[in-house]
Amino acid sequence: MVTDELPTWEQLREYLEHRFRSLEMIDTNVTRPNQPAKPVTKAKIFHTAIENKQKSNDVECAMCHENHYIYHCKRFGLMTPNERQEYVQSNRLCFNCLSPTHAALKCRQSSCRKCGRRHHTMLHFERVEKEARREAELTVPEWSEIGHLPLADPTYTKPGKIDVLLGAEVYAEILQDGLIKQSEGSLLAQNTIFGWILSGRAARGPEELAKANVMSMHVQVKEDDLLKKFWEMENEPNTIHKEMTKSEKRCEEIFDATTVRDDEGRLVVRLPFTTEDPKSQYGNSKEIAIKRLEILERKLKREPKLREEYNKVFEEYLSLNHMRKVNENELENPKAVYLPHHAVVREDKETTKVRIVFDASSKGTNNVSLNDDLLVGPKLQQDLRHILMRWRRHKVCIVADIVKMYRMVRVADEDTDFQRIVWRFSSDESQPIQHYKLLRLTFGTACAPYLAVKCLQRLAELEESKYPLAAKLTRQDFYMDDLITGAETEDEVMNIYNEMNELLRSGGFELQKWNSNSETVLQKIRKTEKTGQEQEKGSDSIKLNKSIKVLGVSWNRDADSFEYMLKLPEPTDSISKRRGDK
Repeated sequence: MVTDELPTWEQLREYLEHRFRSLEMIDTNVTRPNQPAKPVTKAKIFHTAIENKQKSNDVECAMCHENHYIYHCKRFGLMTPNERQEYVQSNRLCFNCLSPTHAALKCRQSSCRKCGRRHHTMLHFERVEKEARREAELTVPEWSEIGHLPLADPTYTKPGKIDVLLGAEVYAEILQDGLIKQSEGSLLAQNTIFGWILSGRAARGPEELAKANVMSMHVQVKEDDLLKKFWEMENEPNTIHKEMTKSEKRCEEIFDATTVRDDEGRLVVRLPFTTEDPKSQYGNSKEIAIKRLEILERKLKREPKLREEYNKVFEEYLSLNHMRKVNENELENPKAVYLPHHAVVREDKETTKVRIVFDASSKGTNNVSLNDDLLVGPKLQQDLRHILMRWRRHKVCIVADIVKMYRMVRVADEDTDFQRIVWRFSSDESQPIQHYKLLRLTFGTACAPYLAVKCLQRLAELEESKYPLAAKLTRQDFYMDDLITGAETEDEVMNIYNEMNELLRSGGFELQKWNSNSETVLQKIRKTEKTGQEQEKGSDSIKLNKSIKVLGVSWNRDADSFEYMLKLPEPTDSISKRRGDK
């Protein structure tokens, strides 16, 4: 509709904006990088009439679905820039021209008229600089007294860069006469050679106080719990009762119900399984053990000395009846569990330098190992610190350890098929692999530490009427296989020596490596060893080293004190004065 009336300012502004956007939508002459410019075409002339509403037959607003572009929509125009951005993003409109047909990366229209970035002008928003500046400025204090003073920093309420930092050593030198305190507040004005400086805390308004973060921290001490822990640490551990778990109680019940003594007095135990049908029986452990043996043999082929020691250990097992060869009629047992094994070499050991460890944690094809089926058992012995502290109170000290403690405990015949191994004494791989079963408590099984200590304590209970002193010391002065005890006199210590030997021999155990801080006690033990039945054992029964390891701590028996042992590397070059300075 054409009219002769002059348009209003609002109509003219709306027309110009619509005209600008229309030209943007049809602008195809923009030259892109790396693209030849298109030939100049004849300018197009558009005749537009001013109407109350601008209409287009092929445009639909994405917000109100009326016939206009979304940037002409009144509902869209009433939204804030942030709300417009969220709407455009959720409706997948072009951020640059607000069209629903393409993304901003493919848009060919011009960008924001205010900042030139790739977004529509209606999506542009500016930060309110005044509010940001107001947030950055501790507030101007109301203090009329300083209005006429020459301040060292007239713009002290505004953040700025630091010109120079002065240390406390020059602070007194810049001060001059003049000090003013704020009558209502905590500010302080002080005269310096640079002018008056302000210090203190300015009062903040209600808005700033509302924005302030408040952190409250407090510590609550429960005196009763602290005192309880203190007395438990100082008290004798025997008086502290610790509640056992269900699995620990079950392990104790199995031991009490199944442990017996054989004709020699040795204790025979059953393996404490978690279930009556252990899953480790169904993991094809024999094939895994054979593969592990083949890998081990390749290593031993490169180290013939280690193989020789390996054979010696297993030969000792056979000679002592700690393992036996599996009979032909026993070989095809589908439920037998085989344990892989490897050697641990300890060069610092004086007796057994090579120890064979059996891998009872090896998983079968069903991802279950023998250790997964075994109960671990409760802790039976006192803490190491209690044993060491009690030992230091004795005037005459004596120490020893049990020979092959684990292997002095028999495993019931019903459970030995859970401790099968494979081995080939010959390095000739054409020789067949032999199958064996371990008859004693095995190093590497989860229950072995518990069963060994429990057997030692059970032996003390059974023989307490004959050896009351040794039974008491067995319960409190053993840490695993190490005996660490003493008395006030040498005669009392010799009584301990004799009684402990008798008690342990009654259960198949043997003590070795006796040592003491008393030379008289050592001479008496040596005399007993030469004339008694210990003569066959050789020199291992007495250890005369001046410095020995006691529960992992170096003890000098002559000085009766603990020592720290340092092993420094040997110097590779000759030591000189110049090298020493380095």
